[in-house]
Amino acid sequence: MEDRGSKDDPFDAPEWWLAIARDVLRRTPETQSVLVKRLAELVGREWDRSKISNFVGGAKPTRLFAEALCRYFPQIPRPMFVPRNELEARAMQAVADLAAGKISQSEPPKIRIGAKEQKLRELDADLDQLELEGRQMGSVESDDEVRAPRRGRPRRLS
Repeated sequence: MEDRGSKDDPFDAPEWWLAIARDVLRRTPETQSVLVKRLAELVGREWDRSKISNFVGGAKPTRLFAEALCRYFPQIPRPMFVPRNELEARAMQAVADLAAGKISQSEPPKIRIGAKEQKLRELDADLDQLELEGRQMGSVESDDEVRAPRRGRPRRLS
């Protein structure tokens, strides 16, 4: 069940994001009445036009309003990201560290992955090695056995 309260509460959006979003809203040719209806439809809410004028005037946005703005205006980047899994979280952290200058830009960031993902990569590497050895040895079939033709490589997991 979605926690609607937290998405409807004002949040401290970064200043750079507020500046971009407010600038885009000031320059849009649509009326506030039309725009607020379109934004509200995107996230399943009902807002009146004061939602936009209050935001442009300095009010803090709610997470839902920020989401609607980013979905409607592609030139407004998302102010926050929520990773869907550990690997995505570690990748986001690596990008944040790179942007903050904590790691060198000359070499790609190293992303530590979980044990399951590491095991899958090791098994995939083992499969590659076995395939290579099989090709080098050639296939030897006995007269008793007829192999079905191979239909390509098994699907990779990563």
